[in-house]
Amino acid sequence: MHKNAFSLLVVIILVAGFTSVAAASELDHIRDTVESWRLAWISKDVDRYFEHYSASFQPEDQDYDTWLRQKREMLEAPGAIEVDIRGLSVILDGSQAKAQFFQRYRGPDHEDTGVKTLLLHRSEGRWLIQEERWRSDLDSGKPAPVAAASGPVSGISPPAGISPNDFEHDLVEEKDRVCIRMNRFFIPKVFSLVESKPRIVVDIPDVHQWEGTDRREVNGPLVKRIRTYLHRDEDRLRVVLDLLPADAYAIDQTYYRGENVFCIVVK
Repeated sequence: MHKNAFSLLVVIILVAGFTSVAAASELDHIRDTVESWRLAWISKDVDRYFEHYSASFQPEDQDYDTWLRQKREMLEAPGAIEVDIRGLSVILDGSQAKAQFFQRYRGPDHEDTGVKTLLLHRSEGRWLIQEERWRSDLDSGKPAPVAAASGPVSGISPPAGISPNDFEHDLVEEKDRVCIRMNRFFIPKVFSLVESKPRIVVDIPDVHQWEGTDRREVNGPLVKRIRTYLHRDEDRLRVVLDLLPADAYAIDQTYYRGENVFCIVVK
C-alpha cells in the first residue's frame, strides 16, 4: 500500500496561543447560548425557551406543530425539571456551529440520559438552534461517553492520510489546553480512563510516520505529562494525557475549522 508522503507528524509542545480573538469570542457566545437554553428549559420560561430556536427549525422524527405542542405542554406542566449537561464540545464553521454534550434530564414523569447535538446558525448577531438530535442511553443500551467525539458540521467523512503537523499545550485561565493542528479537517477520537492512573486518550488514524518525543513533562494544573505512540500496524497515533489526581474532571472539545485545530481543555 502506498504511503502518503505528506503523512509526517511532528509533535511540538509550545507555550503559545494561536486562536483568533474573533473565533474565541464566537465560541463563548455559543457556549453562553447553550447555557441560556438550558436555564430557560429548567425555569420553564416558555417564551425564552422558544426564542433559542430558528424560524427554520426542523424537529427530529416529527412535524413542527407536534413538537411545538409537546414542548409547550411539558414546560407548562406542574413539577420541577432538571437538565444537567457536561462534556460540551463545539465546532465552529463560519456562520454554522455544532454543539454536542452529555445530557441528563429529570422530570416529574420521565428521566433520561444520552448525547444531545445542537446544530446552530448565526442570524443577526445571535446563535439559533436549527436542528436538534438526541441519542438516548435507552436506545443504545450503552452508557453515553462523558465527552463524545464530534463529527464534521457538514457530515463529510475524514480523508485518508491525516497529517497533524504540530501539537501545543498552554494554559487558559489556569486550565490545561492541549491542541493538535491538522493539515486537513478531521476530529480525533477522544475517551477518558479514570482509574488509579487517570488519563485522556486521543486517537488519530491514518498517520503513517511520526518523529518526535514520546514523553514530555508538562506539569500543568491537571495534565502532568503527554505521551505519544505510533501504532504502525494500524497507522494510528495515540496521544495520552496523564492527569493529576482530582475529585472530578471536565473535558471541553473544540474544533477551530478555519485553522484546522482541534483542542481539548481539561478542568
